[in-house]
Formats: sequence, structure tokens, C-alpha cells
Amino acid sequence: MADFPGSIFDPRTKAERPGTIYDASKTTIGYAQDVQELDAEVVAIETELGTDPAGDDATVKARLERLENSKYTLFTNKSVKATAYSLTEVSILPAGVGSLDIPAGWFVEGRTLFFRLMGYHNIATPPEWEQFKVKLDANVLLDSGTFNNGATTNKYFELYGQIMCRGVDDNGPFWAQGLIHAPTNAAPQTHLIPLLNTSQASFDKTVELTFDITLKTRGNPVATVVTITNFTLEALMGQN
Repeated sequence: MADFPGSIFDPRTKAERPGTIYDASKTTIGYAQDVQELDAEVVAIETELGTDPAGDDATVKARLERLENSKYTLFTNKSVKATAYSLTEVSILPAGVGSLDIPAGWFVEGRTLFFRLMGYHNIATPPEWEQFKVKLDANVLLDSGTFNNGATTNKYFELYGQIMCRGVDDNGPFWAQGLIHAPTNAAPQTHLIPLLNTSQASFDKTVELTFDITLKTRGNPVATVVTITNFTLEALMGQN
């Protein structure tokens, strides 16, 4: 009875009969060395898979198929980042664990990125305008356009959305939608800025693409605009 998948195979020691000389050209003769090499391959495969590789699924194949269509985290922040006014477009993403680099060819039809930023908006003197963009390298997927959010004092800030690959060719295409929730001091305080697309975007997905969210402002050059305390980038594998 097989030990695997409950435990890794521990083969019995085997040896050639005294006086036997191994000769690979003699294909009708079995040697202990041949069996030892097979044992080593079995142990290597089982060690690579680990014990109980199917987990709660019926088979390893079933588990792989489920994972292929599952959602998993690509990146989470481990620090807080405050971004001040800047006429130059700057990233507002804090440092963290994981990767913001999407591998070349990763996007296939149905694969989706989910992103969510949370923190607080704190502006004593409002800028003339502020503008947020969601990007993959230089490709702008979502653009808030310029808007004046008014004065805020530690008001909740949230930016979230998704980017979905909707095609099978090398350029996508992609659909992206999102929303900014940035309350103000003035009643009714709720301020929603749609990150709206009415058409698809196309760009080369056969190269590595780095995810980013940027901010550009015009106004007081020293004050902080937004502080990000929570950020996650997740992937839904979809069908391929």
C-alpha cells in the first residue's frame, strides 16, 4: 500500500548481487541501481508536492483547477504614506509586501485586478485642484480628472476599482472602472468621484506591467493631501 500522500516514500535499501557489474546496454537485465534511481525520482516528486497536496479537494488536479480560478493577494502595505501637494505626478502607494509588477503575459481573458486604498484626507487650505490616476506602467486605466474636494479635516478617503482583461490578443483589451469616496467638511459631506470609462483600453500585455496610483495637485506646496493607511492589490485568475 502506498505511503503517499500521507507521508513521503522511504524506499528500502537495495544492492546488486555480489560480483554484478552494472551495464546500461544490457536492456534485459534488471539492476538494483535502476530501481534506486526510480526510487530517487519518486521521492523527489513527492517531496516537491508535499504531503496531502490535494488538501480538501478530491484530487490534486481539482485543487489546481480551483486555484486557477481563485482570488489571491498580490500586494498589501506594511507602512503608512502621506502625500503632499505636487504639480508633478507622484505615487501615493505605501511600501508593503508582495509585488506590484504584473508578469508579462499574465493577463488573459477574464483575469482581473482588484485594488482598494483607504486612509484620510486632510486639507486645511484646499488646492485649486487634485487629480488621481490608476496606471499600469504609462497606461492610464482610470483618471479622476481635476476636481476641487474642498477643505477636509481627517475625513475618510477611499479609492477602489477593478481592471479586467476582456480579450485574447496581445493588446487586451481592458475594461476598468472605479470610484473615489472623499467626504468634505461641508454638508452633506459625501463626495463621490466616479472613475468612469465608457470604452475599453488597449495596450501591450506581453510585457511586465507595474501597477500604480498617482496624485497630481495644484495649490499649497507644503501641506499633506492624503494619507494612505490601507492598501491591497488582489487578483481574480478567471478562466483561461
